[in-house]
Amino acid sequence: MNKNLHNASLNLIKEIIFFRKTKLKIIGAFLLLLIARAAMLGSLYLYILVIDCLNNKLLVLPMYLLILYLLMRLFSEINSLWSNILFSSLSQQTVKAKVIEVFRHLQKLSSSFYTHTKTGEIASSIMKGVRSIEFIYQSIMVYLLPSLLEFVFILIYLFIKFDKSLSIMIVLSLIIYVILSSYGIKKQHFSDFNQIKQI
Repeated sequence: MNKNLHNASLNLIKEIIFFRKTKLKIIGAFLLLLIARAAMLGSLYLYILVIDCLNNKLLVLPMYLLILYLLMRLFSEINSLWSNILFSSLSQQTVKAKVIEVFRHLQKLSSSFYTHTKTGEIASSIMKGVRSIEFIYQSIMVYLLPSLLEFVFILIYLFIKFDKSLSIMIVLSLIIYVILSSYGIKKQHFSDFNQIKQI
């Protein structure tokens, strides 16, 4: 049962991400997101340079560094904003397409289905599906993807700037954290399920 549900969830995610009508928008939004994260990390690097100049007790702060820093921050925020707008548009477009698909399927069903199924149950299922699609988009495109991009950029910077062993240790720590977190979530899930069964 869990395996079938997992496969169904993966198929839904693939269908949403590689949805034919939104593929170009997804690529565009991803590129904007990539540029925004690179600009943000670039602005942080410029910030480090500005602080280093202050540490060197320079009487005059190089204005070009400060201007570059502000421009990079502005560029990063604008790209992030456009990326979020595109992802929001994609989410609404996908939800609309899926809801239309569901209603077309409902129209093809026989009258016996409607005599045994309440209208409220159908509407509730559709709303749950809409919320699920929106949640998947929000989780992957707004939270997971930007975090992964930042993590990769930071790892590359640490790998170039510092000892390679530091990057390896960070990756191993993250893998261990994910494994332990997954184990903890599964354990909690089974514990809650057993409590419900006992009730």
